[in-house]
Parts: sequence; structure tokens; C-alpha cells
Amino acid sequence: MDQPTKPDARPSGDATTSPGTTIHATTDGVMPHENGSNQNGPNQKMQGQKMLRQNKLISIALPFAIILVSLLVSYLFFANPPVAQQKSNRGQVPLKINTLALKAQDYPIVIRAYGIVKPRFEATLIPQVAGMIVSTSENFLEGGSFQKGETLITIDDRDYKNALIVAQASFTQAEFRLKEEQARTDQAKINWQRLGKKGAASELVLRLPQLSVAQAALASAQAQMNQTQLDLERTRIIAPYHGRVLTKTVDVGQVISKGSVLASIYATDTLEIRLPINNQQLQFLDIPSKPYPPNQQSSQQPPQPSIDNHYPQVTFRSSSSPSLQWHGEIIRAEGSIDIKSRQLFVIAEISQFNKLNDSSNPFSALKIGQFIAAEIQGKVLPNVFVIPRENLYKGNSIWIVKDDKLTTQKVQPLWKDDDIVLVRGDLSENGLSENQQLVTTPLLSAVSGRHVVIVNSENER
Repeated sequence: MDQPTKPDARPSGDATTSPGTTIHATTDGVMPHENGSNQNGPNQKMQGQKMLRQNKLISIALPFAIILVSLLVSYLFFANPPVAQQKSNRGQVPLKINTLALKAQDYPIVIRAYGIVKPRFEATLIPQVAGMIVSTSENFLEGGSFQKGETLITIDDRDYKNALIVAQASFTQAEFRLKEEQARTDQAKINWQRLGKKGAASELVLRLPQLSVAQAALASAQAQMNQTQLDLERTRIIAPYHGRVLTKTVDVGQVISKGSVLASIYATDTLEIRLPINNQQLQFLDIPSKPYPPNQQSSQQPPQPSIDNHYPQVTFRSSSSPSLQWHGEIIRAEGSIDIKSRQLFVIAEISQFNKLNDSSNPFSALKIGQFIAAEIQGKVLPNVFVIPRENLYKGNSIWIVKDDKLTTQKVQPLWKDDDIVLVRGDLSENGLSENQQLVTTPLLSAVSGRHVVIVNSENER
């Protein structure tokens, strides 16, 4: 059989290979070496070094080239941002909305605050005499109500009655000695005149020093009797006003000393509530410059507001029973702003003499320490638009209808609370005008310029 012809791998120009020649495979082909020697060694080494240098230059330059291309692409991307194409609204169905016609009006500010009920008058009962308690009032109980002038505690007064008898006897003796000494002085004057001596008689002759001593003794006896009478009266501890007992520490049969604490009481005809007012609210509240006149500070008479002062009215509601409400007024403000809260505290009063607190809202239902909500009548802002708080979007923007299209409008609120926003009715400030249609329908994905159809339009109340 014929054998296939193998390609001649020998280099051209050399048809045979001598026995002493070895063939080595290289990357450039088969290189003959005779007797273990390489005839082209220097050239091959130079070519390898050249290729290494080229590869090194490429590995260094390639990252810089990639970074340069990336920066160029980024520059082109930011220099030529994509522009959104506005689509025509011709194919869109008009949006059905409800609106509110804006009407400028005078609106009274209502400031909301919270406070704790405290008594206007509070006292600690301390006896001025010592003794044993022999009886107490049936109202002398914790939480018990008492009337002004009621005897709350009676102390054993027998010792003080005996002391009063002794003092009265001393007073009678001193009064007798004074009369006796006065008679002696008058007799000394007569005797001096009978003797016919010239000049005025001396004080000792006329017994004037003895008369002065007798007068002083009578005055001392009078004071001692008055003090004993006063101690006797102090054995009955009387209520200074209409009030209630907060706490008591004594009872019948207990011996008390002068200065010991018997009970804590407070007045119930007038209560106070301390309300915080922040800086924003402060500018809309007229704080009285003067409290009630001094002669009306007593709790026996209903307080009458001064003609020269306006006292802001306050409506109080219980957090536990919202149906119960009481009426009071702001009577004064504290002397400085609270350092911790940076707020000014005003004092409101609720009086049982207030005619607005009728039987349906009993004054007695208020408890000391009760947490109640207050609505204070502030200033009246003239010519303002009342915008529902829920119709305010993205801070201070609203949706209005102009030429049957949606339009956003920036506003500058004068007052905000949980329900409403007040905006000045001045076209130069916020662009709002009379009878402008405020969108009241919630709009989540609407865009400015969208055609709308007004389904229901209400007038601002």
C-alpha cells in the first residue's frame, strides 16, 4: 500500500538533515541547532524583549483609555439630557372635580391648648393654740366640701376659758389701782394749793410717776385679757372660704401643738388653669395688661372684669367627657417665658359665678389635677380666605381652576391649625382672588394644565 506523503517540515534551502543536527520547535517554526548551539539566539532574544515592552505599554495604556472613554461618554450624557415630550391633552377625558368658591371674610382665631386644673386659693390648716381635738365637722373628710364660716375643728377650750377669767380679774385690779392713783394725784394737787407755796409742784409731789405706772399696768392687763380672749376664739378652726378638704392628718381625741399641720384645703368657687402659648400663637392673643382689681380678688364676690381690659374667653372641655364644657377667661400671663419649653404660660380662671356654666355643666364636676383642653378666642383676622388643611399640597400649594384647567398656586399662610389654613385676601401677595375655585377633590397624580369639569361647587362658609 502506498503511504501518504507527509509535508516537508524542513526549512527551504536545506533538503537534508545531518545526523548531528537536532530540531527544536519554537514559536517561529522549527529552528535547527547543530551540536547543541543556536545560530539565531541574539535575534530571537531581541524580538522577545521587544514584544514584552509592547505588552507592558498596552497593559498600562488600556485602563487610561477606558477611563477617558467613560468620562467622555458621561460628559455627552449630561450635556445632552433627555427631554420629556409633552403629550397633547386632546385625547384625555376631562377630570371631574369638586370645588369651593373662595370668599374673603373676617375670621376669629381659636388657639388650642391643654392644662391642669389647680385651685386659685390653697392653704394648710395650722392651729395657733395647743390642746386636744374634741370635735370635727362632718365635712372634715378627705374630699369633703365645706362652706365659708363653717367650724371644721374644735379644740378643748376649758384651759383658755380659765385663763380668760384670770386675765379679766387682773384687768379689774389694774383698773382699780389706776382709779386709786388718780384720786391720790388729785388730792396732792389740792394739798399743794392749800399750803400756798409759790411755783408749780414737782411730779413726785403730784404722784405723776405713780399714775403713769398704774396706767401702764392697766394697759398690760387689757392686752393680756384680749390675748386670752383671742386664744379662746382660736380653739375653733373656721373655714376661710367655700372649699374642699384635700388631705387631713388629725382626728378627734388627738392632742395637737401650736404649729402642727392639721389638713390641706382649697377654694372651689374659682379654679385656675395654666396654659402654654407658643410664639406663633402669642401674636394672635390679646393678653390683659392688668389683672382683676385688688378689691375683687376675694373669693366671696363674683369677679367683675375691668372696663379698660379685654379678657379673652376660653372654653374648656374634659378629655374623658367631651360633652362637658366650662367657660372661663384669661386673666393674666406669667412674668417670663419658660426656659425649658420656650413658651409663655397664661392663667385662665373658671368661676362658679360665670353665668355660662349652667346646671348641665356642673362646676363641681371639675377636679383638682384634671387634664382639660382649652379653646382660647384670639384676635379676628380681617379679609382672609379659609382653606381646608386637607387641600394644602406640597407645603404651601393649592390646586385652583383657571380657564377649565388645573393650576397650582403658592400661598402664604397667616395661621394654621389641624383643620384650616388662613390666607390673606390680597392679590399682590398670593394671587388668590374672590370667587376663585379651590379644588377640594383629592388629586394624587394630576398635572398642571389638565382639563377639568366642575361637578359640584360650594361657597366658602
